[in-house]
Amino acid sequence: MRARAEVMAAPCAAPYAGWRRRATRRGGGAHPPGGRGHPVRRVGVADVRTGRRIHRSDHFRAGSLTKTVIAAVTLRLAAQGRLGLDDTLEEHLPGLVRGRGNDGRNITMRQLLNHTSGLFDYTEDPVLARQLSAAADGTRTPTSLVRTALTHRPYFAPGTKWRYSNTNYVLLGMVVQRVTGRSYAEQARREVLGPLRLHGTSFPGTRTTLPAPHGRAYTRESRTPDSGVRGDGARRDVTDLNPSYAGPRASWSPRSTI
Repeated sequence: MRARAEVMAAPCAAPYAGWRRRATRRGGGAHPPGGRGHPVRRVGVADVRTGRRIHRSDHFRAGSLTKTVIAAVTLRLAAQGRLGLDDTLEEHLPGLVRGRGNDGRNITMRQLLNHTSGLFDYTEDPVLARQLSAAADGTRTPTSLVRTALTHRPYFAPGTKWRYSNTNYVLLGMVVQRVTGRSYAEQARREVLGPLRLHGTSFPGTRTTLPAPHGRAYTRESRTPDSGVRGDGARRDVTDLNPSYAGPRASWSPRSTI
């Protein structure tokens, strides 16, 4: 088995080795003080206007990497016997997921975790998608995001197929709060970030700004409001935005590695 693993790993390692060489040439490498630990590679610029290079202490929005943290918190609660992976949504959030063919009585924690619930991804709702694209002000609660998803029929019956949906992890965050009496962010700090000493990682809540230092973030606008091609228009700075539109999200610094 070991020999087979080494053979399988060899073709996978080559592209990454090439990427590391290019990263060192283009952006340089930064080593931790004293030469201990692993080198940190950086590529590109933090601000296209000024040309400032990315620094190893810059903060970034972790985006959907946060799902890994929420999953770890959920699995910790399962290991502690505080919830079961085959518990239904109805057991923890009674009456919430109903209507338009959606039924929380038939959806389990396991299906939320592995994206087999069939629930519509609220970010694909046309109205909300336009608000997200415009980096609209205002705060969205998890319940309002779920209700947006529930205005649509599910993609498929729970457990029959796979499809990525941000709605799954909004619901898991709500379950964590119901089970523990604490927000998913506080529970993540207790169960994951604190024990792993991820001191550069934080949950912004509704704060629109990133902790300093940080680079800028950009997106490409559609050429027209109804364009079927994403990112085919002008570049726009979206560094400051309200993360509540995106559900559970963290900001991350390479000083602490997830």
